[in-house]
Amino acid sequence: MPRPAPSGKPATARRVPAQQRALQTQALIFEAAIRLLESDGLDGFSTNRLALESGYAVGTIYQYFGNKRELLAALARREVEQAIAATRRSLAAQAPGTGAAAEPLDRIRAGVRLLLGAFGGRLKARRVLVQAALASGQTEELDRPARAVAALLVGQGLPRADGSLLRLDDHEAFVLTQALMGAVRSALLSEPARLRQPAFEDALVRLVAGFLAMDALQPGPSRPAGA
Repeated sequence: MPRPAPSGKPATARRVPAQQRALQTQALIFEAAIRLLESDGLDGFSTNRLALESGYAVGTIYQYFGNKRELLAALARREVEQAIAATRRSLAAQAPGTGAAAEPLDRIRAGVRLLLGAFGGRLKARRVLVQAALASGQTEELDRPARAVAALLVGQGLPRADGSLLRLDDHEAFVLTQALMGAVRSALLSEPARLRQPAFEDALVRLVAGFLAMDALQPGPSRPAGA
């Protein structure tokens, strides 16, 4: 029961902060944008169509985004952040002492599925956003997930079968993440149906597993740069 106010009237419930409402509105606009991109592609995407899909007025959309390109860039950034956060949670859950009992290959597969399932598995929308980023020269933004995951691999490591951690150095993490994400991006742009094929997932799992298996082998001395 609400405590009475000094005037004797019940105190009104605290209103949701405006910032929280803004975040919720943006999230709903983003979700509607992904649905629209998935159904109609970039050619069928407009703020008028988005207003109909989201239920918000065009003026409301323009309060958050100056134009269509700005909206798409913000949407891509949000999806990147969500993918990075999901990867961070996955690695943290597999760390020693967390009780994770999955086999190493199962843990690798779980990580690969996070990568393949970005954007909620909506490949057309994902492809449109990657193409838009490439067309606008935003290659640094596209590479950010690989850099972030590489940093996680260097800092947190990957769990071995015996429960210990394999910590990759900067070069190893770079090569592994670029190979993995480069294969996914290439498939997305040229043959997106591959991302839904179990054999493609299996190949990515083998790529990671094979890379980690090489940890048991000691490489020969490195050649000097330029040799």
